[in-house]
Amino acid sequence: MMQIRRIILYSHRGLIRDLPFNLGKVNIVTGPSERGKSAILAIIDYCLGARQLGVPAGVIQDSVAWYGLELDFNGERLFVARPGVDSSKRASPLWHIAPGGFSQVPPIEDLQPSYKRDDLLDRISAKLGIGATLIPRADGEVSRKKLTFRSGIIYSLQKQNEIANPDLFFHRQSDPSIAQLVRDTLPYYLGAINEDVIAKQADLKAKRKRQRDLQKQLDKAATAEARRDDEAAYLIAEAQQCGLLAGDLARSATPDNLHQLLEQAEQFSRSQTEMAGSDQLAVLARQIAELDRRRDSLKRQIGSLEEFESDQDQVYGSANEQRRRLRSLELIRDHDVDGQFCPLCQADMVVPPPKALELRRSLQVLDHELGFVVLDRTQVQEALVERRTQLTDVNDQMAAARAQILRLRDEDVRVRGTLEHRNTTSRVGGMIQMFLRVASTSGDEDRASLSMEIAALQSAIEELEEETDFTSLKTKTATFLGSIGGVITRWAQALGLGYSKGLLTFDIRGPYLVNETEQGTVNFSRFGSGKNWVWYHLLGHMALHSWFIQRGRPTLRFLAIDQPSQVYFPGGQATDAETDFEEVRRIYHWLIETTRSLDGAFQVILTDHARFPDDPAFVSHVAHDWWEADGALIPADWV
Repeated sequence: MMQIRRIILYSHRGLIRDLPFNLGKVNIVTGPSERGKSAILAIIDYCLGARQLGVPAGVIQDSVAWYGLELDFNGERLFVARPGVDSSKRASPLWHIAPGGFSQVPPIEDLQPSYKRDDLLDRISAKLGIGATLIPRADGEVSRKKLTFRSGIIYSLQKQNEIANPDLFFHRQSDPSIAQLVRDTLPYYLGAINEDVIAKQADLKAKRKRQRDLQKQLDKAATAEARRDDEAAYLIAEAQQCGLLAGDLARSATPDNLHQLLEQAEQFSRSQTEMAGSDQLAVLARQIAELDRRRDSLKRQIGSLEEFESDQDQVYGSANEQRRRLRSLELIRDHDVDGQFCPLCQADMVVPPPKALELRRSLQVLDHELGFVVLDRTQVQEALVERRTQLTDVNDQMAAARAQILRLRDEDVRVRGTLEHRNTTSRVGGMIQMFLRVASTSGDEDRASLSMEIAALQSAIEELEEETDFTSLKTKTATFLGSIGGVITRWAQALGLGYSKGLLTFDIRGPYLVNETEQGTVNFSRFGSGKNWVWYHLLGHMALHSWFIQRGRPTLRFLAIDQPSQVYFPGGQATDAETDFEEVRRIYHWLIETTRSLDGAFQVILTDHARFPDDPAFVSHVAHDWWEADGALIPADWV
């Protein structure tokens, strides 16, 4: 899972500060006050999506242009960097995200702020395999909530004002929303809520909705059944009145044969409606409408042909006039094809002039065009004769149809009565048809089918409720926390810490650590000295992460802690040199050994004043020593 390979800072001039860390072990950053140690946690949080840059205002914020992390996911590396901001802004909304594993830190020119916060959350959450959890609601139901890795970073950071705080146990727990987030998500991270339970909860929700829908159908069917006899009696009376049922049949109606009588009336109504389709008046009306459309079409065609004929007459007259003038002067003979005959001297020319040839060709073109015009005029005249004949036929047919309608309307009293009766029977028949359709869906067989499906769903729902019962999930969560508390208890007893004689466990309602004793429950805030608060913060977080690792949970595999020795060295100075130094040394040795027992699966980053140059175990885990005169997070040449 995810550990931190290095922190990379960029100055505004493009200078690079590279802070590498070892994977799978304790990394100590030691130095005096005001060297930038505490800013390391803020930088980690900022690069991983914090909504505010938490580094101290002043040198660090003014000097750093970009903050970056190279992350390691079981050998796969990812580089994320985020621009810094001045004190007038909370944070940059953009990130640079690229593959890591570089042999040389990329220069500032390569950084492109092109990714948003959601891109970062989705990318890292997907690599960790973080899914969703179930959140109980006030109505007793549970809702599905998608998670990101940010909900798990709570367990990976302990700031200076948190590591020894008797009232807080987790990072940012003073924020009520964060405390609620721990209560909501810790069961998921512990493994009490898995994807199978979430899938079953979704199935349970779908089955409950289906059951509610079916119950509504069943209730509606029962209501329709209760009203059916009254509605049927009313429809039978209507059917009798309009002639769909004979009077003797209507009078013989009983609750047992109502349905049968209505079916007979509906069938008779349908046959009457079908007969209406052959009504002669309707046929004649449709015929006249069709003939009227045909007549309009013929009139439009005749108008177009007459307009075309008029245009052709003008073309023919103009061309023929030119031809007539030439012919009347007899300047050009019909047999003079080549234009070699001179109309003045009546002799053949050896080389005819161009004008003579042009006149001859023009005359030939006129003759050719006039031939086409004559042909077109003939065709147009024939088409006009045909369309006019068709128009006459249509007018005759329309006149005949109208005459027939007039004859029928002489008997209109009977016809109107028939139409009104037919409309009434059609309306009543439609009402009967709708009633029969509704009645069929609320029949005994359908109600029995609905009841059987509802019963089957109830059985499935009860089974799913048992499998996903949130009470049992709470019990499971408490059991897991009890197991983790057992580990904390054994560690505390081995270390000889106070409040280790009872059973130490987490109370998720806080959330905080408690000590269950024969005399009652002792809350974490009453554990006593700062020494106990620091130790139990360390034990609690290490026990949680050990559980996460053993269960393969999708959590961050590092813990960053600022100033764990502060209760012994306030301001960086020892209060009781020998005792305090040995207690701090014991803290570091315990963290080193516990981290080593996790076989490289976990990383601890500690920033502290403590320094033990004569202790090989401590020295071998120092990643950065800033006790030298120029040692600091921000190099002197950046300022």
